[in-house]
Amino acid sequence: MAQVSDIIVYGDDQTDHRIIKSVAERAAKVQRQWRREIEATGQSPETYNTFVLTEPFDVIEESYPHLVALDSHGCATGEVLDFLLQERREMCEMSKASEFSCGVFQGPTPDECMSESDKTSQFDVYVEASDHASMPEESLLQARMTQLEDGQIDGPIRLAFPSSGSILPPSWSQAEVDGIFSMCRWLYTLTHRRRRTTGPDRDDDGDIEMSEIDPRPFRVLLHCADGYTETSMLAVAYFMYAEGLPVHEAWVKLHTDKGRNFFAYPSDVALLTSMQARLLRESPALSHRRTSIPKSPAWLAKLDAACRVESCPTCIWQPDTRQQP
Repeated sequence: MAQVSDIIVYGDDQTDHRIIKSVAERAAKVQRQWRREIEATGQSPETYNTFVLTEPFDVIEESYPHLVALDSHGCATGEVLDFLLQERREMCEMSKASEFSCGVFQGPTPDECMSESDKTSQFDVYVEASDHASMPEESLLQARMTQLEDGQIDGPIRLAFPSSGSILPPSWSQAEVDGIFSMCRWLYTLTHRRRRTTGPDRDDDGDIEMSEIDPRPFRVLLHCADGYTETSMLAVAYFMYAEGLPVHEAWVKLHTDKGRNFFAYPSDVALLTSMQARLLRESPALSHRRTSIPKSPAWLAKLDAACRVESCPTCIWQPDTRQQP
C-alpha cells in the first residue's frame, strides 16, 4: 500500500491511541524507506502520506458511508468496489444452496456478511468438504445423531468431510470407501426419520395408551467455498445412494434436473464407478427390486471438467444422445 496510496490509520473506541500512533509511525517509516530506494534508481516517485484518524469511526460510517469498505462489524458495505468481494458474491449467487435430494442441500459456505447466509440459517447439520478433513468415524456419526435426536446441543451440528479429488486411485483404502457409505447412510437416516412410538402412558381410567410421534426430518447442507467443487464427490455419491441411480445418470440429473454445478475429477469418476454396485445394492430406493448395473457410457471415462448451469442454459446433456459432456 505504501507504493500506491496514502494510508489512514484508525481504531475503535477500545483501541489505545498510542497503539494507533505506533502503527502510523511504522507505516510512515516504510513509505520513507520505499521513497529512498526508488530515488536511488534515478526515478521520481509519487509522494504518499500517512494520516491518523482522530474522529471515532462511527462518525465516518454515518457521515461518509461512501468511503467505508468494511463497517465496524467487519462486514462489507458494498459502497467501495472490491473485486475479491464481488467475485465471492457472484459465486454465492451462481451456486446458491438448493435441495437436490430430500432434506439434503448443496451450496456455498454460509457467510454472515453475505445475503445468502440468511437462507441457509435453518439447517440442522453442516457438512464442509475440505482438503484437510479426515473421514468421519462411525462412532462420531452415531454420537452426533444421538445429540440431534435428544436435543443435547444448542445450534447445528458441524462436520468435515474429505473434498472431491482428495481420495486418489489406486491408493484409496477400504476404510475410505466404507466411510463414504457410512456418511451416505447417516445423511439418509437424518433426512428420512421414521415415526416413533412412545409410552406407555396411563389415562384417568388407568388404561395404557401408546402415542406416536412424527419426528421432524433434519435438514443438511453440504458446503464448500464455491458451492460445488469440493462437495461434488459426496453429493454425487449420496444422490446415487438415495435415489438409486448409476453414476452417469446421477451426474447428469444433478446438473440438468437439479440445476447443480459440479467439478468432476478423474479420480472421483474412477472412485464412484468402482463403488457403484455397492451403492445401488444398498440404496433404500431400490430395496425391493433386484438391480443390474447398467453399462457406463463412453463419455463417463473422459469426464474431467467443471460444468456450470449458467454456462449451458440449453443443456440437453443426456447419456443416450451425446457422446461427451
